[in-house]
Amino acid sequence: MASGSWSFPEGGQQKKIQSTKITKDTK
Repeated sequence: MASGSWSFPEGGQQKKIQSTKITKDTK
């Protein structure tokens, strides 16, 4: 789940945006 990506301290905000984009693309 994307939640795991948010846990990453490195570029959390940027990673969150990318994760959301990937999730939308997959849907």
